[in-house]
This record gives sequence, structure tokens and C-alpha cells, in this order.
Amino acid sequence: MNSFTTVIVTLIFFNFTLACQSKSEIIPLPPNIPSNAKYNKKTNSFELMQDNRMKVWFQDGSLYSDCEVNSLGLKNGHCIVYSKEQKILSQGQYKDAQKDGLWFWYFPNGNVYVKQNYKYGKKRSYWIEADEFGNEDGEYYRYYPNEQLEEEGFFDGGYKTKNWKKYYKNGKTEYTGYYDKDKKILKWLYYYPNGLLEAEEKYDPAGILISRITYSPQGKVLCQINMKSINCN
Repeated sequence: MNSFTTVIVTLIFFNFTLACQSKSEIIPLPPNIPSNAKYNKKTNSFELMQDNRMKVWFQDGSLYSDCEVNSLGLKNGHCIVYSKEQKILSQGQYKDAQKDGLWFWYFPNGNVYVKQNYKYGKKRSYWIEADEFGNEDGEYYRYYPNEQLEEEGFFDGGYKTKNWKKYYKNGKTEYTGYYDKDKKILKWLYYYPNGLLEAEEKYDPAGILISRITYSPQGKVLCQINMKSINCN
């Protein structure tokens, strides 16, 4: 190999090495982040696992999450997620990377958006394994930004079950009915914002629709549907 070829090969190797360097060696570390934090180019964030805690920062240096972890690096304990404005977005407990106990999600103004219970080990099966959902268990509440209740229900091992209700912003019921493992069962009622009945549905225990009646805002029957016929005005 002559000297010219050697130089070319050296330059190619040098450029290739630079291209393969991790972004943590190229992107400057914000001053508020510990010097031993590492850059994750997949998420464009800085990470540091130390003293049984995993902290993650946005690329601009603002804190994204602060979670307790176990010796394997799995989330295990209290975990908080922040917005770029450093407002708390969500918080709750993990147990071996699964949510466990009562979790909260928040609006930007700090009011609660969703209040949800989880239970470790009680989990529905999905076609793909996921630790972030599927073990919702117990009461569920979702709110409007003014802290008024928007929806309430109950989960059993990741499935919607028992009575669920949704409310309009004026406080009146939008709909109410029962679930059994995510399937609508028994009677479901839907209402107009003024409180008048909009529709009534009946389901069998297997979740099959038996009948549906819809009403006009004035209370007139608009349509009747059952397993044998459809009658609409």
C-alpha cells in the first residue's frame, strides 16, 4: 500500500469513527446536569442512574422524570414525570416496572386530569407485552380543567367493569351503563345536555345489542331497533 492510499484509508477510518461516536460526546452537557449523565440518542435526552434513582433530562437540561429503581434498573418506587415548564404531568408508584396503587395525571394548571388505580400482578393479556398498561384496577376518575368530574368508572385487572358514567360540563349526565370485561351489558342510557333522554340501549350478558331507541330533543321517538326489526321515523 503506497503512502497516498494509506492517507485515504486513514481519513476514511477517522471520519467513520467520528460518525459512530455517541451523541453524548458531541452534544454539550447542560451545566445543571451531572457530568456522569449519558446522552440517549434514541430519546434525545440525558440519563443518569445513581443511588437507586433514574433521572432523565430533556436536551435543554430541564428535568423530564425522576424515578426510583431497583438493582436491575427497573422502575420500583415513586416516579414523577415533568413537562418542559417543570410542571408535574404524572406521578405514582411502580413495582418492578409495573404501575401499582393510585396514580395521578395533571392539567398544565396543576388540577387533576385522571385519577387511576393500578394493581401489580393483576393484568390482562395483550398480543404484545406492555408494562405501562393492562393492570388498571379499582376506581377511575377523569376531570375537566376546572376540577369538575368528567367521567368515572371501575377497572378489574385492566378491563372496564361495573357502572360507568360520563358528565357534561354543566354537570348533567351524558351517559351511564355497565361494562363486563370491556363489553357493554344490561341497560345504557344517553342524555342531551339539557338532561332529556337521547337514547336507550339494552345488551345481553355477552355484550350483544338487543335493542336501541333514540329520541328527539323534544322527547319524540325517532328510531327503534331490535334484533328483528328497524323502525325509524
